[in-house]
Amino acid sequence: TVSENKLLDNQGCGILIEAGGCGTIKSNDVCDNAQCGVRICGTGCDPLLESNRIYRNAGGGVVVRCADARGTLKDNDVWMNTSFGIRIEGGGADASGICAAKKSTAASATGGKAASRNEPIITAFVGNNVREHKPGHGMILTGIGVRPTMVGDRFTANTVGLEVSGAGCDPDCSGFILANNVEGLVVTDYATGSYHSGGVIQASIDCSLRISRGADPIGSDLAIKDGCALGVVCEDG
Repeated sequence: TVSENKLLDNQGCGILIEAGGCGTIKSNDVCDNAQCGVRICGTGCDPLLESNRIYRNAGGGVVVRCADARGTLKDNDVWMNTSFGIRIEGGGADASGICAAKKSTAASATGGKAASRNEPIITAFVGNNVREHKPGHGMILTGIGVRPTMVGDRFTANTVGLEVSGAGCDPDCSGFILANNVEGLVVTDYATGSYHSGGVIQASIDCSLRISRGADPIGSDLAIKDGCALGVVCEDG
């Protein structure tokens, strides 16, 4: 267990978990590192990140390479990182072991989509992540096999709140809040996914929901409201 530490001003990552690394990373401040705050990669990795504060890292907040690693992220605050807050990358493996659950909600609440999905495990507040002259994302899900369950996550004041891209990327997202982002939810490049059960996309500056490049998401019981410009945009096939 690594807990209640300050991991800052390192020239690499704040925390690197690889080659089967597990254990618990809890209640740490991970900030001002030259690369990402936390990187999880390597066969057999399956750590728990809980109640950490991950901010102002130059290479993004948290990176998980799902082709060879899993992980549990629960009740973390991830903000003011360059490029993105959380990035989960696929590449041929089943990434259903990465999930999300709201801080104030018991982990028994699931999307209920597929038996292969684990109980929800991650929750994050992800906000104010920026990238100079380019989009800064709250969370990026991309690539084959990325199929997380996300319940009650909150993505606020990013250029893009949540982007889902790539064939085989199929998240189950419920109860989320995407607020005050330039674009709320972007589903693109043949990605799919289910977005449901009280999800809210509000006060987007440009558009609330953009579907493009062959993406085929399923949306139900969503509230898309208070946008400054466009609600839903479907483009490029």
